[in-house]
Amino acid sequence: RGNVVLAATEETDGLVVTCLDPAREGERAVLWRFAGPPRNWPRTCAARFFPVGDRTGDGVAEVAVGERGPSLWLLDGATGERMANWPLPVASFLLAPLEEGKPEAVLFACRPAGEDGVPAASGDGVVGALRLADGAVVWRQEVPGMIEAGASDLDGDGVSEVRWRTAEAVVVADGRDGKPRWSRPAGSAS
Repeated sequence: RGNVVLAATEETDGLVVTCLDPAREGERAVLWRFAGPPRNWPRTCAARFFPVGDRTGDGVAEVAVGERGPSLWLLDGATGERMANWPLPVASFLLAPLEEGKPEAVLFACRPAGEDGVPAASGDGVVGALRLADGAVVWRQEVPGMIEAGASDLDGDGVSEVRWRTAEAVVVADGRDGKPRWSRPAGSAS
């Protein structure tokens, strides 16, 4: 069962996520490949796929894959088979699992899409959490003038915090409920 590597490659019809076993060589190293609908990916795909913990009990973490469709796919980590697919707000992208190694929820963000379907550089946005058991939105927070958003465990408690930036402020919120923990004026030194 060892470690695996998730990699993305741009192919003719869009981006493909591949699961590789680094202990194997050649074609045997490819455990599975996932390609969503054609042209489903933005050109940059950082943080749009990641392991979310073992939901099937087979000892292998499942993989969440966000697409511009907009959908969230949940893939069996061992086989790459599609376990579930849920709609996300338009032009969403995945940020991080809510809790490292626990397959309960993922955090997402979205901004309005331009004519080409790619999220606008800034504008009113939304951040939130999606429950993996049924695709329900756990919480969602409107963010007027959002420039960027991200998520990571900032305080080391195992739960990701969500952060976003507008022209006026930088805000960090609790990933469990979206309630702001702190904010600072944009451009402040502290």
